[in-house]
Order: sequence, then C-alpha cells, then structure tokens
Amino acid sequence: MMEKFMYEEDVIRWIFDKFAYANKKRKDLCHLEEVLEKLDNPHLNLKTIHIAGTNGKGSTVSFLYEILRNAGYNVGTFTSPHLEHFGERIALNGQSISADNLVKCANVLKPFLDESNLKRFAPFDVITLLSFIYFNDAKVDIVIYETGIGGRLDSTNVIVPLACGVTNVGDDHAEILGSKRETRALEKLGIAKEGVPLFTTEGEKTLLPLFETFTQQVGAPLFCPLKTDYPKNMKFSEDGFHFDFDGLEDFHLTMIGLHQIANAILAYSIVKFLNKKQDFTISKKHIYKGLKDASWPGRFEFMNTNPTVILDGAHNVDALEYLKITLEAMYPGMRKVFIVAMSRGKDTTACLEIIDASASHVIFTEFDQPSSMKAKDLFCTYSGGSSIWEENCFKAIDYAMNSSQENGIIVVCGSLYFIAEMRTYLKGKAKS
Repeated sequence: MMEKFMYEEDVIRWIFDKFAYANKKRKDLCHLEEVLEKLDNPHLNLKTIHIAGTNGKGSTVSFLYEILRNAGYNVGTFTSPHLEHFGERIALNGQSISADNLVKCANVLKPFLDESNLKRFAPFDVITLLSFIYFNDAKVDIVIYETGIGGRLDSTNVIVPLACGVTNVGDDHAEILGSKRETRALEKLGIAKEGVPLFTTEGEKTLLPLFETFTQQVGAPLFCPLKTDYPKNMKFSEDGFHFDFDGLEDFHLTMIGLHQIANAILAYSIVKFLNKKQDFTISKKHIYKGLKDASWPGRFEFMNTNPTVILDGAHNVDALEYLKITLEAMYPGMRKVFIVAMSRGKDTTACLEIIDASASHVIFTEFDQPSSMKAKDLFCTYSGGSSIWEENCFKAIDYAMNSSQENGIIVVCGSLYFIAEMRTYLKGKAKS
C-alpha cells in the first residue's frame, strides 16, 4: 500500500526534492496532459483567465482578483513564487490553501506521478497539477492563472481560458526563452488559443505586428487597449495614482508605480470583455473599488517610516527602469540608499547601471538560495559610485537603517527570493 502524506512539510519536501532534476528541455506538455486525463481533466471544469508577460503579471492578477471579488465572485489565484508561505501560490478568495487541503490534494495526485517518469515533471508542474485538483473540488467561480516562465511550454498552458493577457515582453529569462525579443514574444504568445481573446499592453511598436500576425494564425482575437486609447489626466498624490481611461474618470490606484496604470488597464479590459461576452455581472463600482483595493506584496511596498524602507522585487532591466521612474516621481532629488541582491543569469551590468542612476550609496548583499550571486561579485561588477558589500543581508538592512539620515530613503530590490527574506525579517523587527 502506498504511503500517504500526513503533513504539509512532507508535501513541500516531496515537490522540491523528488522533482528537482527534471529534464528542462521539454517539447510539449504531453506529460501533464497524460496525468490530467487520468484525473478526469479537472482543469477543463474551471473557468479561467491566463496571464503571461515579463513584468506586471502578479499586479495584473491582483487587479483582476479584487475587481471580481468586489463583484461577489469566488476567485482562485495561481501565482509564483511565494513570498512567505508556500500556500500563497494556490489561493481562494485571498486565503492560501490550507495544510490539510494541500495534503489531501497531494495524496490524490501522488499515485499518478509515481506511475510516470519522474524526470519529466518539474516542481512547478506538480504545483500546477495540485492547483487543478484543489480548485476543481472548491466552490470557485473563476481562477486567474499566472504563468511561471514564458507561456507556450509553461505548465499552466493546458487550460482553456475565457481570456488571455500578455503584459509585456522584456529581457528576463533570455537563456530559456531566447536571446531575441521576438523569440521571447512568441513564447509568451504561446498561451493564445483559437477563439480566446488575447489582450496586451505591450508598448513596443516593433513587436505589435508580430502579436497581430501570430494571433491571426491561431484565430485568437487581439485587443491592444493602449493602441486605441491612452490614460489621461494622470496625476500622483500621497494616496496613489489617478487617471482617466475609456471615458471613465478618476480611476484610483493605491499600488505605487506609473507602470501599474498599464497593468490596471489590462485587467480592466479583460473585465470589460467578461461583462460583455461572458456570463459575468461587474459594475463600474466594482471596477473602481477593485482597482483601488489591489495590492501586491514586495512591489513598491513600504515596510518602515523614518527611515522609509521600500521593498521592490525589481530584478531585471525593465522592472528597474520602472522603479527608477517611480522613485524620481516620488522623491525627486532625495538621497537614496539601495540594498541589492540578485540571482545569477541576469544582465547584471545593465541592471547595476540603472541602480547607479538613482542611488547615492549601494550595499550589495546575498540571500539564502543557490541561485544567489555573491555579494562580493556584485560589488566587483559595479562601476558606479559609493558602495560596500555585506554577505549577511540582515546585517546589511540593519546597518542601513541605523546609519540612515533623517527622513532617509532605503530601497531594497532584486530577486524575489531576497525580497521574501527581507520582508519576513522586517515584519519581525516591526513586531519587536
């Protein structure tokens, strides 16, 4: 008799240890489809929305979630990575999957994976399968799925959604998705399906013809809301960003960053489609309140005052450019200390050049993951101004906070794994 899981930690260990050595050179998603068929295809019972893109996926999911929840729907979300608890990845109405439900779903799935070639499945595959089992058993009206990397060969791409969204195409994961932006765009466009509308706020004019050609070939209607309209009367105040769009006035975002306007418009456009073409009833009131209520941990998140400590998971060129623009808008001319830790495989030189344009001083550090670059290596790569390195990231933030000038600004940015460690540590300091 097959041994069953008893505890959440056993399931998490099984996911990340047993499937750690998967063959990453996959050509299709047949391994997932085979298991799903044995499970009676739970994913096909779900109404879903599918979101891909380099940056802004999580924020777009948050905007969609809040709008749909305000309209009274039971909403599931599938996101990655988690910041504090594994269960954040699979959530229903904002509540992480419980330990008991995770164990229950894993015990349903385990026999089917034990029958398969385990090297075919990566941890993200297993987590995706668990989400289908959980949401199929739950009373859920709709689930918003965020891709992990790319789209075409992403585990989530077995779903048949009501609508798809692509936020943008950046340089991240070029080693996996291709060195050319056009190649990476095609990977993200791989979520497009016949008859399923695809919405995008990608602003690169040279890429949009590729979007148009690809979706025409697939038979997916393409909508580019920023091509036909543009946010007007954009203004920033202490309570966030305000703008007009699509004949509606004074949308209010409390999620900080000018780039969040594009993410909000993407979510709004998808919701407008659900209202018009699908069996959903979402009022303007729900949309306004949902956009205002949306938040996303680790994205321009304030963790302390005097000194101001901001956490932002900007870990690639595009995200760091967004961060720089937002900081300039909010704190023009003010001294900013950056604490930076990055994963290997990024365009480190280009990222550090952007940081140098905003920082008066940089503290390089590292985090507790094999993928982390060494603090000293980052320091040696940096050709900018004043900087030091400190291997212990907790000592780095303590040093910055203790030595900060009055009304100082400390910006903690880089890998999301690093942001997760810093977030937990700073929340603990606040309680003590």
